Amino acid sequence: MLDIKLDQIVVRKQALAAAKAELKRQFIGIDHIIDDLLDHIQVWYLVQEILRRPVIVNLWGVTGVGKTNLIRKLIKALDLQEHFAEIKLSNIDTTSWKSSVSSLLKEHGFHDEKPRPLTSATTRRRRR
Repeated sequence: MLDIKLDQIVVRKQALAAAKAELKRQFIGIDHIIDDLLDHIQVWYLVQEILRRPVIVNLWGVTGVGKTNLIRKLIKALDLQEHFAEIKLSNIDTTSWKSSVSSLLKEHGFHDEKPRPLTSATTRRRRR
């Protein structure tokens, strides 16, 4: 049986609210994106012990708009650095994405079936 403590949820909810406020101070003009992002991860963050499937959030945008920086700041604000892996994917080498992701997760010790925040940056090389 799962032991979910209400006081732990309250503390996490306060941390999420503080992270949202901090991100809105650092990233001007994208309040709605920050709201959507934190809404999508809220259940995962508040009661991650009961989840059995991953929560996947995709951020789309052109290079340099701050997607990766936003996620890095969110991870720091929620104090999740030791449970975070950043995956850089590219189609310019011969390594398959599956083996790259799998080896990176093993390298970080993320093989214990616990929910983890991950981010990926996909880079595509232009064909000539």
